[in-house]
Amino acid sequence: MKIMHADLRNRHYVAWINFLKESEDYSKEQIEDYQLGELKRIVKYAYENTRGYRALYESFGITPEAIQTAEDIRKLPFVEKEMIRENLEDYSIPVPGRSYVSTGGSSTGRPFGFYRTDSAFSKELASKAHQYYRVGWKEGDRQIVFRVMQIPTPDHMAFIQDFNELRCSS
Repeated sequence: MKIMHADLRNRHYVAWINFLKESEDYSKEQIEDYQLGELKRIVKYAYENTRGYRALYESFGITPEAIQTAEDIRKLPFVEKEMIRENLEDYSIPVPGRSYVSTGGSSTGRPFGFYRTDSAFSKELASKAHQYYRVGWKEGDRQIVFRVMQIPTPDHMAFIQDFNELRCSS
């Protein structure tokens, strides 16, 4: 009996995979409409829910209403890693269930920490899986994963049966 891949039991993952599959046939106009809607939603959410983004946007005279077209993205100021690194709480939203994670720092030599929710991580995994589908991968196929993570074994590796993957701490 084949075990159902654990991601397929995650409603956030399944919903995002389904959206990605449905959106494959979007027209250029549908893609642009979706992108603009998401841009507006994210800017408004960041402005209304964080001290950091609100202060940054206001220092450039930007409010969510300033974003009306895709070209308006040029109005938004750049956010640099150091700004977030030095003021993480100001650029974060204290939502229930968030967890602190960090990159490995392999490109800069310095890990970058941030908060994420389970639903956001599920979307990340679903987006990765959607790309893998293009080369014939499917949930349940054996894989090896290298990430910065705590694995309490002498070799820092563990096989996770629910995902059919060998996880290795980098």
